[in-house]
Amino acid sequence: MTNVKKKKKKNLELPKRILLLKGVHLRLLDEFLDASELRNLVNEGIIEKKCFVLSRKNNFEIFFAGTNNMHINWLKEFKKCCILHRFKYKYKPIKPISTSSTSSIFEALSLETDEVVVIKMFDKKKIVKNFAHLDNKHLKIFSSIENEINILKGLEQENTVQLKEAYEGKSLIHLVLENLKGGDLYQKIVDMKKTTFKETEIKILIRQLIAAIRSLHDREIMHRDIKLENIIFVKPNENEIKLADFGLSEFEKKKKLLFTKCGTPGYVAPEVLGNQKYTKKCDMFSLGVILYIL
Repeated sequence: MTNVKKKKKKNLELPKRILLLKGVHLRLLDEFLDASELRNLVNEGIIEKKCFVLSRKNNFEIFFAGTNNMHINWLKEFKKCCILHRFKYKYKPIKPISTSSTSSIFEALSLETDEVVVIKMFDKKKIVKNFAHLDNKHLKIFSSIENEINILKGLEQENTVQLKEAYEGKSLIHLVLENLKGGDLYQKIVDMKKTTFKETEIKILIRQLIAAIRSLHDREIMHRDIKLENIIFVKPNENEIKLADFGLSEFEKKKKLLFTKCGTPGYVAPEVLGNQKYTKKCDMFSLGVILYIL
């Protein structure tokens, strides 16, 4: 009899498909440690150290700002639209805020500016491990992260949360968001107990929410998860709000949606739950629910 060797179980590895965020091609390399050919060019004096190196897949583009002021201004703009690296050298975690099966949210301190920001962190290995048994659902989640980054990059309307920077390492993805200190609308209503918003206050809140939704719809984006918890006050005791959490957002004209049925029960439009095609108008149902609650 021949001995049959049992195959050892392979360690859970990340599929090559998700080693990098493929849907977000532009990357800003502020260090040359990961690109030996670029480091050699610097050492040989062919290019200067004070320049920007953008990578798109396997191609590199080098930008020289010319002056220090121009370099600083370009850096601000590049940070908004590129994937950055070396997060741990730029931010220091302060305190956790919340966790879910796909992400963790915490406050962090910028080591460059001393600004307190909010970080949304995705652990690639954890996502793959948690959803490996659900027909490639983890791949859909990574595609949804790409969606979220691409959508956040284009948001400039004052009533939508702003993305400052996005970082990706071997195992972690970090989204750096502005720090909104007023808490969410749900908690605000809970704290009010038996009191309610005045009609004038409701008008102020709904106008801002409509402005945020309109800015999304003008760009053919469906939020798909508008609820009290995703409406955040900028400061305590003030009525300025911002729409947050674009994890379920999608471009309306996309041929195939990653998740067709999604949202929060009680807020989600009936057509989203049914097996029928729906449009960005589904957000208006959620807006109506918010207005009814207020």
